[in-house]
Amino acid sequence: MEFSFRDERLNDRARFCFSKFLKRPALSFPQQFNEQKELQAFYRFINNGHVDLNDIKDAIFSNTKSFMKERSEAIAIHDTTHISPTSKLEDIDDFKKGKGFFVHLSLLVDSTSLKRIHGPGALHIWNRVKASKRKEKEITRWLNQVDQTEADFSNIDLIHVMDREGDACSIWSEMFKHGRRFVIRVKSTDRRVKLENDELSNLSEEMKHEKPIAERKVTLSKRTVFMPRSRYRSRDQEETILDISAKQLRVCLRTPNGNKMSKTVPLNVVRVFERQKGPKKELVEWLLLTTEPIETTKQVLRVVDIYRARWIIEEFFKGLKSGCRLEERLLGDAKSWHKLAAFCLPVATAILNIRLNYEESVNGNYFSPCQLEILKRRAKKHGRTVTTNEQAQRELAKLGGHITADGPPGWITLLRGYQELLAMEYGWLLSQGEKM
Repeated sequence: MEFSFRDERLNDRARFCFSKFLKRPALSFPQQFNEQKELQAFYRFINNGHVDLNDIKDAIFSNTKSFMKERSEAIAIHDTTHISPTSKLEDIDDFKKGKGFFVHLSLLVDSTSLKRIHGPGALHIWNRVKASKRKEKEITRWLNQVDQTEADFSNIDLIHVMDREGDACSIWSEMFKHGRRFVIRVKSTDRRVKLENDELSNLSEEMKHEKPIAERKVTLSKRTVFMPRSRYRSRDQEETILDISAKQLRVCLRTPNGNKMSKTVPLNVVRVFERQKGPKKELVEWLLLTTEPIETTKQVLRVVDIYRARWIIEEFFKGLKSGCRLEERLLGDAKSWHKLAAFCLPVATAILNIRLNYEESVNGNYFSPCQLEILKRRAKKHGRTVTTNEQAQRELAKLGGHITADGPPGWITLLRGYQELLAMEYGWLLSQGEKM
């Protein structure tokens, strides 16, 4: 990754620190930078007042653009996560109010596969200082994030994806006005719509009368909820059938202070709901507001798939916390923490792309030629072959101790394998006298 600080020495140090961090993301700073002078160089870099967060962000976004040279369309997934350092929290005044800091990220994902991550498209990091007018500030933050992503990637046609936190009239009405494409999950169950006879109705009630046009058999993942006031409930892994319906409705707008307006905008609505079976229980249901077309069943199913891609950003945040162990680090001030969080984003992108099992990973985009050769030789020793991406990923997981019967490998297992592979590569290059 290339940096553009005013001092070329800072650029060299940034490239060095990033390469070290990428090779051993889950280790502590002393383990990542195992020479004392390397560790001191890293601390001087991350604590340097001349190293501005915006310069790191510019390097990250340029890196994202390098993966999108021939792309004309992408999915921009927006979400926020809370970073709570497990140490030094009480020693940093800026972290006391919000018990840490917040990262609002726009993650660009390939619109064809709906899996491959291009990288971060916009980033906002802040500490919570005052609780007043929080709702207004959050709406502004979401809109600014959309505008920033559109400005930085103006040559890409973006489809913005948000969960229920993004379901504010001020957000989607502004996006609609500026011709943005989006898929947003409805939060408000009393969202008002105007019918053809000008009577007002409820969006969720209108969609309940709409007949399904498609169905999907899916496996719901196991969910354990520890917070008693959570809107979600615990559930076991199970197979179920989801019905899907779609309709265009004229959705009523609201004034900035929340009052209803007579003005409406035409939006497409897709409802995904679990088919009732057996005793009454909490059923899965999504209501999606979108500008994407719904004229055919194929188009409706694509809207559903676009929203389903939102889980990638949840895995990405898990990668920051579990994969890069961001919350377990030791730094002395908020600015250094913010820079470290940004520094970890491309690392999480690289590792998650390996985990998501893309064809490019065996062509050298995510594994070096040396790493691929190691995986192939290890597989051959145990009577296996590595000729496809699936086989390469499976071999990497086995390095981390993955048991096939347990399902897909998780972050910790994959990182153990990745670190073992890096150690093997280090030894290989050391024996060959090559540059490391």
